[in-house]
Parts: sequence; structure tokens; C-alpha cells
Amino acid sequence: MLTVTTQEILADLPDSVKLRQIDIETLQGARGFIFDRLDLITTSFYDILFGFEKTEAVFREGERSAREASFKHWVELTLTKEINQEYWEWQTYVGLIHVKRGIKNDIFVRMLNYVTELLVAEVVNNVPKEQAVPILIAWLRLSSTVSALIVQGYEQFYHQAIEGMTGIDEQLLDRLVAVEIDDMVAANQQYRM
Repeated sequence: MLTVTTQEILADLPDSVKLRQIDIETLQGARGFIFDRLDLITTSFYDILFGFEKTEAVFREGERSAREASFKHWVELTLTKEINQEYWEWQTYVGLIHVKRGIKNDIFVRMLNYVTELLVAEVVNNVPKEQAVPILIAWLRLSSTVSALIVQGYEQFYHQAIEGMTGIDEQLLDRLVAVEIDDMVAANQQYRM
């Protein structure tokens, strides 16, 4: 299931935005720079998650150190190991865990963007432009691919869970949603610009 889901999501990404081998090499070449800032990024990231009521609610008491270690593990493996099908499946698996933990996609995307903001600031302020641009492009390609896998994985697993519980397959669910969405669009035309 996870392998097929991952392959389908990756196949839907245009080649022009996919992570390339040169991007992987660029990120791995910048790993020392990123590792030097990993504690700062991790602490800032989790300060927000544990300081915001909606995100704090998904964590168990005393879990912060384990989550921080998990985040650092992701960064370390991303910057030191081969990024292959197994790596991408791991990212899709995170979407499944997000469903289980109740981590909504809007929060995930915003927080991944926050990590990107922190990294951009560090790179722009500390790396010569000719080196900074490739690092940032590589990071954006990586984070957008990771985001696609986690977000779409979340949605597919959520639908699969509904299908498993109700017997309503994805095509029927999509048709039902389309009818309801048409009604919602019609009822909210005043917001169109």
C-alpha cells in the first residue's frame, strides 16, 4: 500500500519541480553548515509547536525530547544517506502518522515553511550568494517533494480509512464531495473576486 501510494504521488509531480541528483549533492555538501544550525532550528520549531494550543494538544506529556530527536534524525538522514524509494516511502509514512496523531495538513505545511524560513535566513546571512542560491533551490525542491508525499499521503490514508470503515470507495466519495462542493461554491459566490 505505502509503496504504491508513494510511487503514485511521485509520478504526479512534474519533472521540472522534482528533487534532482544535483540538489541532493548540494544539500549533502551543505550538511556541515546545516548541522551547525540544527539545534537552533529544532529548538525554535518545537518552541512554536509546544507553545501553540492547537499543536501542543497532539503531543503527550514529556514527548518533546523524543520529537526533537526524531526531527534531527530526519535532517541527519536526509543530508547523509541516499535519497531513494525507501526514503520517499518513509516520508509518505509520516502522512499516515499525521492522520493517527491528528496533525492537520495546514499546520504541517506552515511548520515546514517555518523551518524553510529559518534555513533561508541562515543561508542568506552567512553564505555567499553564488553558493546560497543552489542550497536554497535544493532545499525548496526537497521540502516541496516531502510536503507532497506527506500531505497527499495523509489524504489518501484518510480516504482509505473511511473506505475501510464504511465501504464507500474513493470514486464514490469523490463524486459525493463534488456534488456538495458545487453547492458550497454556489452558496459562497459573494466571496469571489
